[in-house]
Amino acid sequence: MDIGYATFSPDGQCIGAASAYGTSTIWNALDGQIVLTLGDHQRGVIWVAFSPHSRQVLTASGDHTVRLWKNPTGQLEADLAGHSGSISMASFSPDGKWI
Repeated sequence: MDIGYATFSPDGQCIGAASAYGTSTIWNALDGQIVLTLGDHQRGVIWVAFSPHSRQVLTASGDHTVRLWKNPTGQLEADLAGHSGSISMASFSPDGKWI
């Protein structure tokens, strides 16, 4: 796994990592077990971010998309496409209402 970026969830329960292989892995921070593998990007994931309440995860990719996932189910909630280039970073507003 070629990890380019990793971060803790705000609640400290999970670690999210961006991979050059189009996936993002979410681990349980307490025992190191994989909780989720978020995939489906056509290029590498550059950034991963948790919502302030840790119930959602953003993945930003070189495929010009940002995806919003439900944590811990891994359900895709939104595919934010239409960007003209690689997305190197994405984040939530402090209240979690905006991306």
